[in-house]
Parts: sequence; structure tokens; C-alpha cells
Amino acid sequence: MANTKKTLRELIALGSSEKMIKRICELIGMKKIVSDEYYNIFPRFSPDGNEIVFCSIRRDTNGDGVVDQRDNSGIFIIDREGRNERQMVSDDFLNTYPSFSPDGSKIVYLSRRRDTNEDGKVDLLDNPGIYIKDLEGGDEKCVVSDQYHNKFPSFSPDGDKILFASWRGYNSGIYTIDVNGKNEKQIVSDEYDNTFPSFSPSGRKIIYASWRRDTNADGRIDLRDNSGIYIIDSDGKNEHEIVSDRYSNSFPVFSPDGTKIVYLSRRRDTNKDGKIDSLDNSGIYICDVRGRNEKCIVSDKSYNKFPSFSPDGEQILFLGSGKPQGGRVGEGFSGGKESIWLILLVETSGRL
Repeated sequence: MANTKKTLRELIALGSSEKMIKRICELIGMKKIVSDEYYNIFPRFSPDGNEIVFCSIRRDTNGDGVVDQRDNSGIFIIDREGRNERQMVSDDFLNTYPSFSPDGSKIVYLSRRRDTNEDGKVDLLDNPGIYIKDLEGGDEKCVVSDQYHNKFPSFSPDGDKILFASWRGYNSGIYTIDVNGKNEKQIVSDEYDNTFPSFSPSGRKIIYASWRRDTNADGRIDLRDNSGIYIIDSDGKNEHEIVSDRYSNSFPVFSPDGTKIVYLSRRRDTNKDGKIDSLDNSGIYICDVRGRNEKCIVSDKSYNKFPSFSPDGEQILFLGSGKPQGGRVGEGFSGGKESIWLILLVETSGRL
């Protein structure tokens, strides 16, 4: 059985036909939700599990004659069967990291709309504002300005606050703000770089990745070092590490019952360049909230990113590529036009 799965994975990586890939995925417990015709990124489930929100690059918005990761991305919603796709936010601007509100009526996302670094263009190096859009009425509002570099916004479980990371100095802290754009509060200081924050289902805990040691021995602590996974009370107290920085760990998310987390972990020199860094692939892992009973559920043989649980806790939604490539840290692109971007579902039994 193991050899059969290995062969099927290798067939996918070879770039088989759309029909063949769909059939192979069904055999090994995977399901392709969105076509790889475009660059699809940042998938997240709706609260009821029936829909998926994601970003997609589909037009040559910068006029350079090609459609690639340098173009703007719109925000789309599709049902979990891969049908009824619709665009919710246009690609007039560079939009990233969308996620639903707890009642499914709104989405929060990043949008880059100004040349904040004054280099003559608007791209991923500019600061994004944090926006909320009402999916019914279409009203959009900015709740955090692009004065600073903001990332990873999401709603609190009660829908009253937005959780996000923000660079106000050299490192990033973790903040909350009311959905009306008021009462901003720092939860985790920027003594170290802290990113990928996510609320527990109860709203009482926040989980995130943090870079705190010079693990590559280059004399400084930065994003080139390994990151551990930390948990803290939502009032900023009782912080402790649950996954060590022995490896580089990122994108932690709680399970719906709050007993487990899913995350990325980079552990091997997958591109065989003699070092383990951001150009290598990460596997997808699950452990309990104490950091025990760790299990790899998706291998690092291909490029994986943005894992999250389905609302019933029985599946993992993630972005995967059939052709392993290195990526730009934190943004989710392979850097090559030939990359295959898939939004996939895999059962958490670890069948890959």
C-alpha cells in the first residue's frame, strides 16, 4: 500500500492530465477544489465548512505581458465540492490572507493600495491595510491603516475583534483591535518576531510562531532562524512554548475542539542545496496543545502551506504544489511560473 501511494504521488508530480490527477487524488484521500490554471493562495474554510475563501491571480494587472505572482490577486469563494465560484473582492488591488467572520457574513483580508515605500510601484514590499467586507451588502471598511506592515488578520471567535501581526519597529508584535477599528491592544511584545497568530475556539488562547534563538549561528536572531510555536492567554499572560525551535515551525492553527494544533514544520534539505532554509519544503504536522503526540500527516515531498482544520475537525485544508519549489517567506509563492498550485483537502488520518 505504501508503495502504491508513493507511485501515485510521483505521477501527480510529473504533471499528468487534469482528469488523471483528479482520479489519483481520490484514490489517496485528496480532493482538488480549485483548478491550477491560476495562482491560487491563502485558502480558509467558512464557519459551516461548506465554502472556502481564497485569493487568485488571474490577470496581467501590472501590464508586463504575463500573469504571475507579481500581479494583483482577487478574493474568491467556492463551495467545498469545487463549484459555484464567485469573486468577492476585485483584483484592482493586491489582496491577501482572507478569512471568514464566525457567522460567515463577512471576510477580513489584507489589501495593498498605496506605494508606502515610495519605490514607484505597489507590490508585496508595501504596507497593507486590514479590511473587512460585508458579503451580503458589499460594504468595505479599513480597520487598520497601512501606516505599518500588517499581516495574518483573523476574527476572534465572538466576531468582535481582529487579531493580527504588525511590524511597528524591527520585529513584529501581535495585536487585537475592535472590528470598528478602535481599542487596539498589543498582546505579544515585539521583543522578538512573532507571526501567524490564531485564536483558540474559546477565544481564551492565542497561538503563534516566534523567533527567539540564533539557531543558524550567524550572530543574530531573525527570520532565517528556526521558529518555535507559543501559546498565550488572550490578555497577554501565561506565555509558554509548545513546539520547540529545533525545526522551523509556522502557521499554527487550533482544531475546532481546541485540543490539537496543525502547523508546518521544515525538517529536511528537500532541494538538496546543502542547507535547510525557506527554499525547502515543509511537512504538515498535528500535535496536542501541550506539544505532545506529534504526527506528520502530509510529507515534505511537495510544497505545502496554509494548513487549517475543517469545522468538523476531520479534514485539513491546505495549499499544495505537485512540483517542489522554494518560496518567498510568508507570502506563499513558489517563485516560478511553472509551479502547480492546488487547494486540496486531505483526511487527517495521515494518508499522504
